[in-house]
Amino acid sequence: MQKGEWVQPRRDDMEVDNTPRLDTYFGGKPFVTEEIEIHECPICEKSMQFVCQLLMPNRKNNNKKLYAFYYCFGCLEDNIEGTYAVNIYANPSEENMLTELEYASEIPYADVRFLPAYDIPDWEYCLDSNPQFVRKLEALYGDKAEQTYMQLQQKVEEYAVDTGNKLKGYPRYLDYRDIPKCPRTKQPMIPLIQMECMPQLNMNWLGSHSSYLVLFKSPTYDEFELRTIDFGDLEEPDMFEDTDEDDIFDI
Repeated sequence: MQKGEWVQPRRDDMEVDNTPRLDTYFGGKPFVTEEIEIHECPICEKSMQFVCQLLMPNRKNNNKKLYAFYYCFGCLEDNIEGTYAVNIYANPSEENMLTELEYASEIPYADVRFLPAYDIPDWEYCLDSNPQFVRKLEALYGDKAEQTYMQLQQKVEEYAVDTGNKLKGYPRYLDYRDIPKCPRTKQPMIPLIQMECMPQLNMNWLGSHSSYLVLFKSPTYDEFELRTIDFGDLEEPDMFEDTDEDDIFDI
């Protein structure tokens, strides 16, 4: 089980868009400095859309990093993963922020709130990433191992407030074998942010209302990879009625 944070974008028609600012939010105007500016899509040569920025503190020291994520929705037919870019600001300050910006994203400004999230990976993820754990479950529950685990997963999700957008945690709708590896360390990357489509914010990954985007980051370096999934055709897992519910809490 891993700890993450659900990210819930909130739009209030009465709220004033006071971006850019040094904070975490979606849409509006991004944090920009004179050294790092807004990205141009290399395919269509138009300005990418600013999606969100994440102000991430380092708990080991007082340093902070701000990651600003850009995406080109206009080139999805030419690039199935979508063209994207990430601006990285180490120890950003309001003194270095450009406040007079003509640019504004087509994604409307939305403030966010954070909710704690505890989640466990899908069964197929466990099969590939942690076969030793799977063998232990099979030794305990035999043919009911998968059924018991899936009901445990459902129990965890029942206590979660799923906003569809999450910082870190386990990637959803994605096989472990499809998780990108850091080009430097060759180790699996971890999700920095996972986002479902949000039509109310003009965010439709893959041009679909049933799409999902995961921006992966190396645990060690500022290396990124993007994965987008259309989960509209995915079947919901069947819950097995013959599993003893007492087994769920014995894992």
